[in-house]
Formats: sequence, C-alpha cells, structure tokens
Amino acid sequence: YFCRLNSHNGFDKIVDAFIEIRKQDAIPGLTFHVSGGFTGVDKAFISEQIKKVKENGLRDSVRIYPEFRGYSKERFFSSIDIMSVPVRKYDGYGLYILEANAAGVPVVQPDTGAFPEIIHSSGGGIVYSPDSVNKLTESIINIFNNNDLRRKLGDNGRENIQKLIIGLPKTMQGKSGEQVEYTYLWGAQAQEILGLNIEYVDERLSSKMARDGLSEVSGKLTKENIDQASAVLILYSYL
Repeated sequence: YFCRLNSHNGFDKIVDAFIEIRKQDAIPGLTFHVSGGFTGVDKAFISEQIKKVKENGLRDSVRIYPEFRGYSKERFFSSIDIMSVPVRKYDGYGLYILEANAAGVPVVQPDTGAFPEIIHSSGGGIVYSPDSVNKLTESIINIFNNNDLRRKLGDNGRENIQKLIIGLPKTMQGKSGEQVEYTYLWGAQAQEILGLNIEYVDERLSSKMARDGLSEVSGKLTKENIDQASAVLILYSYL
C-alpha cells in the first residue's frame, strides 16, 4: 500500500484483506508493506487499523516505511510483489499506479474512476468488481499465486509506462502563478522518482470544456469531477 493512510484511500480495506488472507493461510508468510504518510486527523483511524492487526497477532508481519521519498521509496517498491490502493473515492488519476508499474510491480485496483483505462493502457495490473473487501482479497490471492501472470503484468507495466503528461493550471489569460510553479516542481520530482519523460500541456481550455460539459450533463460541479473530465480531455487531445 503506497498512499496517504486514511479511509478515503481505503487503507482499512487493504488491512482487512491482509488479515483475511492470513486467516485463510492462502498466501503463507505474506507480509504487508505500508508507506505514504498521514496527517494529524488520520491518527485515530490509523490506531484502529493497528489494533486490528495486533488483535490478529500479525504485527510482526507488517512493515512500515515512515519515509516515502527518494531511496526509501526505491526500497519500498523493490521489496513488494504487488500493490493495491483500494480507494473509496473515484480517482481521475493515480501517480502511485505509475510509480508501481515503472518499478515493475503489478497493481490490483477497484474497477472505478480512471483505473480501468490506466491499467488497460499499461497492462500492468488487474481491476476487480464489485469494490468489496471480499473481491479485493480474492483478487490478491489469485494474482499472487499465479507467478507467470504476476511477472507478465510487472514486465508490461515497466515497458509501457514511458511518459507522464501533466496539465499546467494557467489562468485564462495565460498567466503562470504559484500553481504552475508547484506543478513544474512536482513534475521534476516525478521525473526523478519515476525516470520518465515529462510533457507539459496547457489545460486552460480542457478545464473550461470539462466544466461546461458537466454542467450540461448533470449540473453537479465539484473540483474532483472537473479534474477527472479535464484529464480525459487532455489525454484525448494528446493521443
């Protein structure tokens, strides 16, 4: 698991799946590696998950990486066989998928948001449905116990993740502010970590088109929905 440790990102779901797999002894000696950090508001939630792990006698089978950048991130990805971040929210992207695939690690993700398109394009993992702990558990067991499939998915991801497209949040007048500077900084960090080529595209018109299109279809406008639709438009225009 490589993401912020909170309920939105489904950390409790992957904890429950890990506990169930160990109860079934479906993957003997399975260990659970965790990285991604947290904030103060996550502490009570994290304590609940640690309590569940301890109650099942599995504390020694969990490895936590407090640092999630640079060499620590490399050690994390080199130490795992598969990765899953079973988010509850519908993600329009997922840098952690690219990071895992670039490292040759296959992913197991719910069939929601942009995950099906991303994983279909990379060939570096599987999606499962329905989005439940039982199906997540079953999917992890299946991919883990199929060595040939796991190696093939890992190789696919490493070969197919070659470039990262990043939208620049300029103003409609074409001016660059703090958000653009932050985006360039984030892109430089992603390039260093992933070893991928980075291409920046102007996202002004895609954001406006996404906002207009969503207004016509549902009338429900949230930043998350606009960002997801904008990302799709950027990729379509790029392709």
